[in-house]
Amino acid sequence: MLEYKIAQRFHALQLTEAELQLAKKRLQQASRYQNTGRKRHSGDPLIRYLTPLETMRLDIVLQAAKQTVEVAEGEFNEAAESFKALLGMSVDNPIRLMTLTSVPTPDEFNILEKNLQTHPAI
Repeated sequence: MLEYKIAQRFHALQLTEAELQLAKKRLQQASRYQNTGRKRHSGDPLIRYLTPLETMRLDIVLQAAKQTVEVAEGEFNEAAESFKALLGMSVDNPIRLMTLTSVPTPDEFNILEKNLQTHPAI
């Protein structure tokens, strides 16, 4: 039973860490969209004017991404504390987890995606 509980909490900890990393990536992407049109990045061939409505929408997306990161950090910290408590570890010790590897994309899907880009109907 103890091994089962530890495994459950460990997998929950891995999941919350992956969700936190995903939330951080989404925040970076939202920040990039937010800066589009305001600053010229090296290599950007086009500077786009954003209407005030588009700017407000991007502000909402950015704030939602920030809140998602904060929630994910809280959930990760809660899962880490629960895991440490179950093992009797010190709260001050940081937990380092192995990164989860993503599932490889099937070759058939890559071929389909490549063919869709050159499909005459699209």
